[in-house]
Amino acid sequence: KTGWSHFSRLLCDKSSITSIYESNHVINYLGSQTLPPDLDILIHLNEHENKRAVAREKILRYHFRHGSNIQEFHDMKLEVMPHAVSWLSRDFYSTGRESS
Repeated sequence: KTGWSHFSRLLCDKSSITSIYESNHVINYLGSQTLPPDLDILIHLNEHENKRAVAREKILRYHFRHGSNIQEFHDMKLEVMPHAVSWLSRDFYSTGRESS
């Protein structure tokens, strides 16, 4: 279990939005063994070809879960907020290219 936690942190360092964004979004296979549920989810997310969408989905799942950390928007500059909300609200399953 301890070894798997290192992979979980590599795939999604939940300590901040930046850490999640800079986590690995490429590794999508760790062998044929049964993975812990949290690691299995991260591996599944990483299978998506749009890595920016993967980062965004991880941020939504692990930073803003249950409405927590909404303070991030309160402290955000007003001119940045619409762009941040737009970026976070994009469709994860979209196959189109992202402009930013």
